[in-house]
Amino acid sequence: MEYNKPAKDNEKKIQVVLIIVLVIISVSAAAGLYISFENQDKGPTGPVITVTYSGISVGTAYDLTVNNENLLVIDVRTCKCNYNKGHIPNATWTNNPMGYYNTTSDLLIYENNETLSIEFCEQLINHTYGKLLYLEGGIKAWEEAGYPIFKPN
Repeated sequence: MEYNKPAKDNEKKIQVVLIIVLVIISVSAAAGLYISFENQDKGPTGPVITVTYSGISVGTAYDLTVNNENLLVIDVRTCKCNYNKGHIPNATWTNNPMGYYNTTSDLLIYENNETLSIEFCEQLINHTYGKLLYLEGGIKAWEEAGYPIFKPN
């Protein structure tokens, strides 16, 4: 009966190794789930690329300009001369969407109406990570609602 002892010792060693392997697999699976949930709105390697845009009302746009530090307001009117006559406070002027490629900021695009704003947004799809928004009715709707316009001296 002495020879059964080494066989039983080997069985115990195998059981211990199996338990350790199962624990490692369980911990790895739990860590993978945690990482998955931690990044679920960011994608597997970071922020999710923007694939859509939407129009927003002047009231919503105004609220965003006051309450969203991650918002960039962009005037895309064809002539910078219009921007220089008056624009939404803190807005920048450009006609080059590539200058905003790979940004993680939310972008509020506006001009006189909506056509250029929509075209600008369409050129940024798949090239930026923040929300793409355009001002419905353009700067005219902003002014008609009585919201402030910055007029350089």
